[in-house]
Amino acid sequence: MDGMPSLLRPEDNREECLREEIIFMEHRQWTRYVDEMMGQLNADVTVPGLMWPLTIDGVKARRAAAPDPMANFVGLAHFTEDTVDAGIQQVLDAFAREGVPFSWVVGPTSQPPTLREHLEAHGFHAAEALRYAGMVLEPLNRVGDPSPGVTVEVVPTGGNSALYAFAARAFGPPMTPDLASIGFRIMEAWAPHETVVYLAHLPETAEPVGFGIAYFDPDGEVLWLGGAAVVPEYRGRGIYSALVAHRIRDARVRGYRGAIIHAMKSTSAPLCERMGFQTVCDLDVYMAPSATGEGER
Repeated sequence: MDGMPSLLRPEDNREECLREEIIFMEHRQWTRYVDEMMGQLNADVTVPGLMWPLTIDGVKARRAAAPDPMANFVGLAHFTEDTVDAGIQQVLDAFAREGVPFSWVVGPTSQPPTLREHLEAHGFHAAEALRYAGMVLEPLNRVGDPSPGVTVEVVPTGGNSALYAFAARAFGPPMTPDLASIGFRIMEAWAPHETVVYLAHLPETAEPVGFGIAYFDPDGEVLWLGGAAVVPEYRGRGIYSALVAHRIRDARVRGYRGAIIHAMKSTSAPLCERMGFQTVCDLDVYMAPSATGEGER
């Protein structure tokens, strides 16, 4: 009967609670996976002379040869309210010894929940242009056909300096060819057989107009859309959507069940939402005082 108090329907109430718990667990698993895949922080990858992990208690940290705060970063913090300030200072001291600027990724599993406030108290500030939505698509049959007129090809990545230069051009500042090469070479070292790069073309152009990276989880479960960009003068023509659709199509052919993406809120997140992706978490990038020269504020 409609309106009957739940206390008089204990069996239905238990079933509803069980359904909610199942949904919560699935959401939490996606959230953790999205968080760990941001910058491949959970993978202790070393690229000799280019990138290596730093051992700092309470965080995952990465050091790069390039003195760029987007190449040197930390995340996945697991402090308590009692230890967070000392932990942040320990990270600051470690990177001061390394002599490079760095950034801090704050995601849904970062602890404590007040980490953002503690970082700001230590002089960090959020990079407004680097706010991400962690998004999930499941199942994969909800993405439409690729945009007509856009062709997409798979290209090799290893040592492809032309690809690094093109990626920097498509992303635009502050991306540089050197910084792009770090991202590609980490993927190549971490998962050489599961990383695929796609280039998009238009009929009237000789050069590519966009690119996208796909990481096919070797477990055969999840596709990670690891980054994509379109040359500024060709944006708004469905090229980004075509790159997403082609990668989703390839994952569907392989039998994958879901996909994740870290989409910039100011650009790609709205497009991904229209394609059926759902936001499961937010991820913010905080610049360390040494990365900005601003000191404590």
